[in-house]
Amino acid sequence: MSLLLCFRHAWSVQRLLSQRVSQPIVDRSSNLRSFASLPSIGRRSPGITRLIVGASLLLVISTPAIATDHPASSITATSPQSTSAPETWRDGVIAQANETNETEAETDNRDRRTRDRPATEERDPPSRTTLFAFLIAMSVIPALATIGVWLLLNKLETRANAYIDEMTQLKADAIVQLQGLMDDAQSVIEGVRDRLDTAIDAPSLPEIDGEVSLENLATISADANGRTAIPSAEAAGVISPEDYCRRGNALFLSGDYTESVDAYDRALALNPDYYQAWSNRGSALFNLEQYEASIASYDRALDLKDDYPEAWNNRGSSLIKLGDYRAAAFSFAKATSLKPGDLDAWNNRGFVLMQLGKHKEALAAYSQAVKLDPNSVQAWHDRGRATLKLKRYEQALQCFDKAIGLSSNHLGAWRDRAVALEKLGRANDAYEALSHALLLDPDQIDLWSTRGDLNYNRQRYIEAIEDYDQALELAPQSNLWFKKACCYAASSEPRSALIWLTQAIEADAAYITLAVNEPTLASLRSNPTFQALVGEPSDALDEVPPA
Repeated sequence: MSLLLCFRHAWSVQRLLSQRVSQPIVDRSSNLRSFASLPSIGRRSPGITRLIVGASLLLVISTPAIATDHPASSITATSPQSTSAPETWRDGVIAQANETNETEAETDNRDRRTRDRPATEERDPPSRTTLFAFLIAMSVIPALATIGVWLLLNKLETRANAYIDEMTQLKADAIVQLQGLMDDAQSVIEGVRDRLDTAIDAPSLPEIDGEVSLENLATISADANGRTAIPSAEAAGVISPEDYCRRGNALFLSGDYTESVDAYDRALALNPDYYQAWSNRGSALFNLEQYEASIASYDRALDLKDDYPEAWNNRGSSLIKLGDYRAAAFSFAKATSLKPGDLDAWNNRGFVLMQLGKHKEALAAYSQAVKLDPNSVQAWHDRGRATLKLKRYEQALQCFDKAIGLSSNHLGAWRDRAVALEKLGRANDAYEALSHALLLDPDQIDLWSTRGDLNYNRQRYIEAIEDYDQALELAPQSNLWFKKACCYAASSEPRSALIWLTQAIEADAAYITLAVNEPTLASLRSNPTFQALVGEPSDALDEVPPA
């Protein structure tokens, strides 16, 4: 707005100057009075107003006098010529000479004015132009400088805010990482303490009352290889049942299960109602593969404390080893009801329900395990197996993919994923899954056999034979010989088929019935060697319907 007012004042000044040029010097006072009529720049910019008015006054005062350009007497008024003719020729000549002189004088004056005028006009316009440019510069330069400073400060402020935000984020990240490290360290400390004083799952060591100091732990560890210190201390009344139980835990964790049983027995000798020692003793016997004795110890602990979930869970593990899945299912049901957040108990319960053919109940157990720990690879894999048994192949595939996403090297998930893909009719994808599993562990006989079966179903008999040969290199199996016989028969190679069929029947006579009922071997029924192998006349073989 100030700039526009400046332009308006400059225009008024220029207009006034133009008028000034065309007026005599005596009219300067009126010009000065005309400045009072100039429009005010406004109360908001009194400094600029004073600057413009002062510059205008300076310009007017410093303007050179150019009254000589337009003097009132600059044009000499010649006397009017007499209309009458000169009286004499002399008078006529004189009159003509005077007229000539006047004309020449007037010409000289005009030339002199012409020479003087350009100098004045050449000086004045640059002065007015310079002043006008100066006024514009004085108005524009501060505005440009202000804008430049504002832009610079704004940029600096933006960069400073960005640095502050970055430092704040780095500080927050550092705090989070530090907190995570502290949590991990605390978890490790608690894990070590729990392994010494608490249960170990499937089978596990239950929680022991009281703290274990580093000094006592060192004493227990030093006494782990001898039995003289503790009895002598016991005679002095120093060693408690808890000390013996902790010593048993240390021996258990070191893998010395026999010595740990002896330590638990010493604790129980001092306190027969020490139910934690009974449960720990059962866990040591479990690792010694004394499953019935371990169940007896767990039962004794449960007699003393029926609501002891770790003992119920460990008892179920021993029952699984004995093949008593129904009793094991009851133990795991008790464990999950007493401790619903026990992930291992839910997984164990799902396992025994799968063995009992209760796939829906098993799926419910594994689903609960997944809810407790969505990152449990085993829970997702087991849930997929239960879903696969229910022929929900798409859901099973999703479970296996979830397990693989959590652990890309999970062999069982890759194998069962191939099964689900084959059931969905995606044989090529199933083959890729099995090939990936074999890259993880090429010594798995069942993987080679399963891939051979897949190639057999794809009617790629040569590739199937190669897979069966890989499995046979790991361990000879009669079922693989029988499968090779079927592949050769399907490839129209009866001689090789009879060779492998003979080897399978010699290893297990049960393959005679399988050979008679196998549709792939129907082309061999008229062969005398085949008839001799199965021990049936050709007429009887012809009556066997295809499977």
